[in-house]
Amino acid sequence: MLAGFGLKLPVWDKSGNSAAALPLPTPAELQPLGGAASRRRLRHVAQVALRCLDLGASAVLQGYVLEIGAAGAEDVLERSETFWTQNPTWELVGGAVGRRQLPIFELRAVLAPAPSSPSASSTSAFRAGAAAGAGGEELGHRHVLWREVVCLQDLERLHCEDLSSLNGISPLAVPLVQIGREWFSTSSSSSAGGDAAGLPSAPAMEAPKRLPARPLKQITTSEICSHGDHVSAMLSRLRDLKARSASLREAMEEPVHRDGAPAALRLRGQRCTRSVAELRRALQERELSMASLRGQLHAARGRCEGGAAWCSEAAAEHGFFGRIAAARHGGRPDDERARREVQYRLQALRMQLRCRQMRMLHEICQVYPIENHGSYWTIRGLSVASIENLSRQDLREEESVSTALGFLARLVATLVGVLAVPLRIDLRNPGSSRCCVRDLFELCAGPSSGAAAESGGIGALTEPREWPLYYKGTERGRFETALRLLRDGLQQFMYSQGQVDERRLSGDNLLECAEAILRRELFGQRFVPKK
Repeated sequence: MLAGFGLKLPVWDKSGNSAAALPLPTPAELQPLGGAASRRRLRHVAQVALRCLDLGASAVLQGYVLEIGAAGAEDVLERSETFWTQNPTWELVGGAVGRRQLPIFELRAVLAPAPSSPSASSTSAFRAGAAAGAGGEELGHRHVLWREVVCLQDLERLHCEDLSSLNGISPLAVPLVQIGREWFSTSSSSSAGGDAAGLPSAPAMEAPKRLPARPLKQITTSEICSHGDHVSAMLSRLRDLKARSASLREAMEEPVHRDGAPAALRLRGQRCTRSVAELRRALQERELSMASLRGQLHAARGRCEGGAAWCSEAAAEHGFFGRIAAARHGGRPDDERARREVQYRLQALRMQLRCRQMRMLHEICQVYPIENHGSYWTIRGLSVASIENLSRQDLREEESVSTALGFLARLVATLVGVLAVPLRIDLRNPGSSRCCVRDLFELCAGPSSGAAAESGGIGALTEPREWPLYYKGTERGRFETALRLLRDGLQQFMYSQGQVDERRLSGDNLLECAEAILRRELFGQRFVPKK
C-alpha cells in the first residue's frame, strides 16, 4: 500500500535482515501531478476558432481550410471546409480516432485547392498570385498560410461558454479551443518563432516547457501506518454492523415464517377486502329495497284509508237511499222530506260538476285561444281558412296550416273528454302537424265480397281508414275528406249540446264553430254570439 504513494520501502531479505534501501529521489527529480489539464487530449476538443486572422485579401477571396496534424509532421488528421473569412469557427465532427490521443497538435491554415475548370492557366495564375500576396510556405502540394502549435496542458481558461459573451476583446490570431462547454486560449508566448512570414519550420519546433517544481508535502511512514490502522478498525466495525443488521432481519422475519407464509397472508387479506366490498354492496341494495317497500306500504295505506272513507260514505248514502225506498214503499209520513233531500244532494253534485267543467273550459280557452280578425280566424296565432280555401292552399303554407289543424283537433278532443260527448269521428295524433281523422261508421258501411259475403260477414274492410289533416305528400281528395269529417264532428257536437245556429251550421269555417261551442258552454244558452 505504501508503494502506491510513491514512497520507497525498505527491502528485507529471506533471513529477515534489512537490506540497503534504494536512494530516495531528489525534489528536482520529482514531477508535480498535472491534474485535469494533464489529461486533455485532442479527442476532447469540440471546436476551434480564430479571430482577426490576417492571411491577406487574395487568400481570403480564394478561400482556405484549417488542418490539424501532429506537431512536426506533414500528415493531416482532420481538415475543415473552405473558409472565406478572417474569423473562422471549426466544429470537429470526425477524424482518425487512433491518433486523437495527442496532447499537442499543430493547427494550420492552408490555401484551398482551386476547383477544376477548362481555364486551368487562369486558375493557376490566380493561385500563384494569392500565394505570393499572402506569403507562407509549401508543405508537400499544399501552400501553408499560417500555423501554430497548441499544447492542451498550457491552455488558459476564458471563463465563458459562448464567444459572444466573452468579456473584453478576444485574443487576435490566437487559437481558441472549446473543451466540453468552456473555451480556452493559448498564451501569446506559446507561438514558436520562425521566418519572416511567421511560419516556423517543423524541425525548429520545441516541446512545451513544463511548470516549475512545486514544494512537496512529506508524509512519513508512521502517519500512513496509523491511518491504515484507523481504516482497518472502521472496516471491522462496518462488518460487525452488517452482521448485526442481518441477524435482526432474520429475527424479524422468523415469526412471519413460523405463523404462515407471507403470500398466504396477503391472499387472505385480499379475500377479506373483497368480502367486505360485497357485503357493503349487498347492504346498499337491501337499503334501497327497504326504501321501495316503505314507499309501497305508505301508498297502499293511503289507498286503504281512501277506500275506507269512500266505503263509509257509500254505506251512509246506501242507508239513506234505503230509507227513502222503504219510506216510498211503506208509505211513511217522512217520504216527501227524504225525496227533497235526495234532490238537493243531486243538485249540489250537478252544480259541482258544472263548475269543474267551466273551470276546465276556461283553461282550455287560455291554452288554445281562438280570435276573430274579421276576414280570418286564428288559433294560437295560426290562421285557418274556410274549407273551400283550404282545398286550394299553397304548399308553402302547409306547415302552418297543418299545425293549426292539429291544435284544433286537440281542442275538440279535450272538449269531448271534459263534456263527455260521444262523436262519430276519432282523432289520431291530435296536437301535432300530422293529425288524422277516422270515421267510426265506415266499418259498417264497407262492401262485402267473396267468401265473406257468402258467409254473411261484414266484408274485406276491417278497420276505418285514416284521412290526413295535412296535404303535403298526400292527395287533395283525402285532405278534403278529412276537413269534411272534422266539420261534421263539430256540427254533431253542437247538436248534442242543443246549440242550433243555422248560420254556423251552414258555414264552412271550423274555428268559428269551435269558438261558438266554447262560448255557449261558458256563458250559457242565452249567449248571443258575435256577428
